[in-house]
Amino acid sequence: MLCVACTSPVNRNKAPIADTPQKLMMGELLPIPMANGLHFYLVRLANYPKFTLSINIDLPHINQDPEQVARKVLTNAYSKKRSLTFTNGEIESLPKQLGAMLALNIYGGVIKGMKRNVNQLLELYTDGLFNPLINNENISEVVKKHQQSLAKKAQKIKQFKTPHIKKPLMDNLKNSLLKSSQYDDITVVDVKQYFRNNIVANNATVVLVGDFTQAEAKQLSDKYFGYWQQGELLKPQVNQLIKQSVTKQPAVKHRKLVVIDNPTAVQSTISFKWLLNDAFKFFNKTLELNLLNEVFGGSQSSYLYKNLREEKALCYNISSSLGESTIGGIGTINTHVQTDKTEYAIENIIFEMLRIRNTLVSKSDLFKAKNSLIGKHTRSLSAVNHSPYITFAMSKRQYNLPNDYLQTKPSQYYQINQQTIQFMAQQYIKPYEQVITVTGNVKELRGKLERFGEVVYLDSSNNPL
Repeated sequence: MLCVACTSPVNRNKAPIADTPQKLMMGELLPIPMANGLHFYLVRLANYPKFTLSINIDLPHINQDPEQVARKVLTNAYSKKRSLTFTNGEIESLPKQLGAMLALNIYGGVIKGMKRNVNQLLELYTDGLFNPLINNENISEVVKKHQQSLAKKAQKIKQFKTPHIKKPLMDNLKNSLLKSSQYDDITVVDVKQYFRNNIVANNATVVLVGDFTQAEAKQLSDKYFGYWQQGELLKPQVNQLIKQSVTKQPAVKHRKLVVIDNPTAVQSTISFKWLLNDAFKFFNKTLELNLLNEVFGGSQSSYLYKNLREEKALCYNISSSLGESTIGGIGTINTHVQTDKTEYAIENIIFEMLRIRNTLVSKSDLFKAKNSLIGKHTRSLSAVNHSPYITFAMSKRQYNLPNDYLQTKPSQYYQINQQTIQFMAQQYIKPYEQVITVTGNVKELRGKLERFGEVVYLDSSNNPL
């Protein structure tokens, strides 16, 4: 028998054509209704033998919590993984025997294991969460740590003779001493009362990831979390509440440079910062802002990286960030260059800021940036990575996001065009309204940066030179 095989030559100089984007078959959060106000969600992964259950409990900001001592004692109790039922370390030892992972803390925790062991692991976890072993030993350990902290602060004050350093440390010590009475008066009853007031169902979010039907998830949620008591609801801080404080912030009207002296430095650390003003968390242009940053300086294919690293070899690495936040977002650029290249590097960074504002990004650069972000997103939604799911579940109710937000994210990236990126650049890349901080050798830098704007020279203690 004669066989003839024919193969077409492969041109390795030409990239293969990308397939048509497919809808993600994972990432949708299915809400499971709970009578006690618990926010329980299911992410179904068909035919996956393992499961992950993530829990997050909203608590007051630690600096604004009036019962900080009780909180510390409860944190200490959770760290020991002892409950009223499991007093001999079973909560820590049994998951290891099952090849599972169980993390328990005051903010909730996470469980990872095989689906066949889900009931056994949830029994251990919920008993540890709802019935922590709180005793005088926990209180004694927290009080001892506080006393050791006071001793360290007092010792640190003795080491300094400079008044402007010593005074803030002394004030810190006095504030700590004023709070010491709370450590002397704390009791087991106080800690248990803190637990009842704050570890409550309606301030918690649970995400179950695995091969479960909605009926199975409902059965598990009712059995292990259905009796969790409600409490006072912590209202999440939404963007609208803080917009007034943002408008009161002093805006940077002109480019300013602050040069901090490091006489022994052979390199300059360069940092650009500017306000985005209205880029709030999950605002309606979040994906466009992410894509703009990927093109501008967020990857090794970006404008900044190709210019300063690849073409001119001015630095080892350079990166930018255009991050939306609860205060309206901040733009940053960071890099390190040789001292004698500082002026040239700043010039090229400003050039790239102007270029992305005034010209359309190429189709190939935009295509690469889209694929990069979509790839990062899809890889993050793996079964072994619970973080995106619990993070999204926590944000979902605060920002009123749809259940399929994670699934539809790739298709939304593909809809963004070149004109949109230029429009976003003109709105959020600010080459003039910024502060540039340079840490380096002032002796070599003085007089070379004034053409970029007003320059202030400081010593290493931030005193004017």
